[in-house]
Amino acid sequence: MVGGLAPFSWSSSNTSLASLTQTGSSSLQTARVGQARVTAAMTRSAHNRATADVFVLPAESLKFLDSALEFEVGTELALPLGLYYGANRQLFTRCHLLPYHIQLSDEAQIFKTAVVAASGTGDGCAGVLVSAAKVAHTKLGAELRLPGLGGKPAVVLTDKVTVASFLPLKPLSPASGETVLAVESSRQGIRTDTK
Repeated sequence: MVGGLAPFSWSSSNTSLASLTQTGSSSLQTARVGQARVTAAMTRSAHNRATADVFVLPAESLKFLDSALEFEVGTELALPLGLYYGANRQLFTRCHLLPYHIQLSDEAQIFKTAVVAASGTGDGCAGVLVSAAKVAHTKLGAELRLPGLGGKPAVVLTDKVTVASFLPLKPLSPASGETVLAVESSRQGIRTDTK
């Protein structure tokens, strides 16, 4: 809630789903699916209020979204991660606090990872940061284990991508990296071996 004067009075339309303290702290640790309307009102002026709907929905798929998979050694690569629900594969807006298990096939431990909040640009509800100490490649996997809802068995969602690190690229020809071309022309590779 933004604005207004404290203290506030908090309430929930479904306390079994979203229970609140009077300081506005919320608990959403639940194995139930449902919806709750959370309301915050100024205690001194109860007509000044704001509401928000909170939904608890079952996740159905986990996917690394399309993005760059190669990055320079010494930098970080942010891979957007999408968690989807519903038949129309709608993307959750926030999922970075869930207990993901990130796996690397990199036994030499060259790569490091961390789960972070998404950038807010609509490219996933969480992100996985990857960095590398030297040139290498690895298979990166994300796994999320969810409890069963409504008598259904537990669900395990997974996805994998291959990422690679490289050293800074240097131009070979010309050494300056600059090329001058005539208008409407292009620079083609020149084949030096003839048969």
